[in-house]
Amino acid sequence: MLLRTSFLAIFVPALAEQKRSLDVISSLDADCLCPIYTALSQYTFASGPAGGTYNHSISVTSFFAQESYIETTANFEGICNRTVEVASMYASARARCDGNSPAGTISFWQELCDVDLSSIEPNGSRSYDSMPILDPDVNTTASTGTIKSPVLLSESYYKRAYKTCVIHEKALGQDIRFGWGLMGYWGAILGLGMVQKILSFWTIRRTMDPRRDTEANAVPGPIEHKQIPSPLSSTIHALRTHIIVPASFTPKLPHHQRLLYGHCIPKRLDLIIVFGFWLLCVLLACVNYDGDTKTSTMPQRNWHYSSDRTGILAYACLPFLWVFSGRNNIFLWVTHFDAQSFNTFHRHIAWACTLLAIVHSIGYSIILADYEDAYHEAWRHKPWYMGVIAVVAMSVLLIHSITWLRRKGYEVFLTSHIVLAIVIIYALFQHTRPDGPQWNPYLWTVVATWTFDRILRILRIAYCNLHIKSSESKISLPSSTVTYAPDSDLMTIDIEAPSHVTPKAGQHYFLSQPLSVHYFENHPFALGAYSEAPSHSPKEKSKLTFYVRPYNGWTKSLRDRCIRATNSIHPLLLLEGPYGHTAPLHTFDTVLLIAGGTGIAATLPYILDYAARLRRQTTKTTSIHLLWSARQKSMFSTVFTEELSHVLECEGVQVSFFCTESAPVSLIDSDKEVAVGPGTHAAGSNMCYYDGRPDIRGAVETEAEMTRESRTRLAVLCSGPGMMADECRLAVYEAMRRGCQGIRYFEEAFTW
Repeated sequence: MLLRTSFLAIFVPALAEQKRSLDVISSLDADCLCPIYTALSQYTFASGPAGGTYNHSISVTSFFAQESYIETTANFEGICNRTVEVASMYASARARCDGNSPAGTISFWQELCDVDLSSIEPNGSRSYDSMPILDPDVNTTASTGTIKSPVLLSESYYKRAYKTCVIHEKALGQDIRFGWGLMGYWGAILGLGMVQKILSFWTIRRTMDPRRDTEANAVPGPIEHKQIPSPLSSTIHALRTHIIVPASFTPKLPHHQRLLYGHCIPKRLDLIIVFGFWLLCVLLACVNYDGDTKTSTMPQRNWHYSSDRTGILAYACLPFLWVFSGRNNIFLWVTHFDAQSFNTFHRHIAWACTLLAIVHSIGYSIILADYEDAYHEAWRHKPWYMGVIAVVAMSVLLIHSITWLRRKGYEVFLTSHIVLAIVIIYALFQHTRPDGPQWNPYLWTVVATWTFDRILRILRIAYCNLHIKSSESKISLPSSTVTYAPDSDLMTIDIEAPSHVTPKAGQHYFLSQPLSVHYFENHPFALGAYSEAPSHSPKEKSKLTFYVRPYNGWTKSLRDRCIRATNSIHPLLLLEGPYGHTAPLHTFDTVLLIAGGTGIAATLPYILDYAARLRRQTTKTTSIHLLWSARQKSMFSTVFTEELSHVLECEGVQVSFFCTESAPVSLIDSDKEVAVGPGTHAAGSNMCYYDGRPDIRGAVETEAEMTRESRTRLAVLCSGPGMMADECRLAVYEAMRRGCQGIRYFEEAFTW
């Protein structure tokens, strides 16, 4: 890419064979030779009468080929045989460059080519005025034909071409700084996310400080939090209401979890962030080109400038493209962004990176095809076609990553993503190899990020599955039971994990089946229920339960095996995790849990956590209301087995079950099952059954109004289909607009 590198590659190797220093040509000499070589190489020169031979057999890189990343073993003998051209270059170097430099000495050219240049050496004078002047602006290649005697490059053209070469050198440094600016943007975003995480921890600690509740706890009833209006609190509330909580186009278009024409719509904050990224990409790709480049003596230089800029910006996208795609992402731990936000960032960076790479490729294709007539020759060289392979692979990944296609064939998407990502990185290493290690830091950062993620995945698998019995010198794997309930079309997966695994609400794990045809597949599932080993006893195990709706692929094969084995099997399943984070629901006075179908898997653990904290008296919560909607009437009894029925009796817990099939359901109530009709309560239970769909907005509005009047805090957590999640988010947004400052919204993504 560097012009200076090109000329060193041409001239210095010959000197190196004579044991001369590689830096004998100063930067000024390289810049000086750039316009001379570029201008004169356009013309056809005849061989001089003295003849000439190439003195050394070396591999060189031509000027334009170097900038197009094409390695060539150039037949420099062709130039050396054209002694008229060598003499013209020598004379122009003596007249236009520093005569005391190696490029301006006869010895430099005689070492490069065995030619006799004494005939054009001025006798006691530095003047070359008697030589014919060649000006590419006037003397076109068509008009000159074959040049049979040495010529001198015009001074006016040389100055302009020299400035063009120097500008390119400076532009490259500027392009690199622009790339750092693009990376700095994401660094700033992550920095703000860290600040938000710290403030969140501080708020939780402040809320749970027992010294703040001494007087409040002396009075029965919910703890009141006096809200003292202030400019800061009003500003924070306004930011949460209008930026952080709502979907991008709320209230007119409340889509977020739902697809809109096959595409995901990000949250408003995420949309602002990616819009800022796109704006920065466009600005950095288009602005601050030197004005002189528009009137450059070499028109192809304009394509070089834009192609170099877009190529460097594409490379600058790579590190964060991989950072935002990994499961084991350190920034998921230290910032307040969730995995869904990072997926949004990852997709938009991928789009920008691919488009920049396409523009980069188009620019250099035009240079080779229209200006250098070397397009077909380029395909013979590895750095060129490896760059093309990288761009094509990125484009295929981009198309296959469209939400609709990804959800239709997730396994194919995942496999192709891994394979093509490896191909892309290898191809990019080969693509920029002629430039040396200059661009490798971008690529090695990607390799390090990917390696870090894979190593941690292996460590997580070992942590979750290896149960070491020191007394017996034995290592055991977890036992698993998969049960399928045909009435509710629900699979229950119970896994006994080692005692050191600490299950918590809000976690999810990746499950895989090593001894099957689906060995390379791993699927994420929310932790639906759990029971911890008592006091982490090494002889006991933690039990993790997952509720899975079988669809296609691996889950369908598990269901079919269960049916053939009378609805229960014991396959070897491996856990990888835990991932996710626990929402601080215990810091709120009232908690409203809204679940749809198997979304109960993300909400039930919070009820279990509440029951445990209630026994330890480490929760602020006084009331939990679970609002659960499901199609099958038997799903309730499938989930709330006898083992989990104690949560229905827990103080402060109320459960409202909505069956969309409009049929009675059997509820487990401590000692006996009671048939419950629409809109009635189970005997001795704080459970209510309804037919039809729940009024989510009405439930949120009611709880929010009670919170506002009592000046308490309300947490709303939703896990369900896209329409349910979007409706819940909209209801919270409207409550916040009405002035309810004590409400917070949490969401567990129902789809992956």
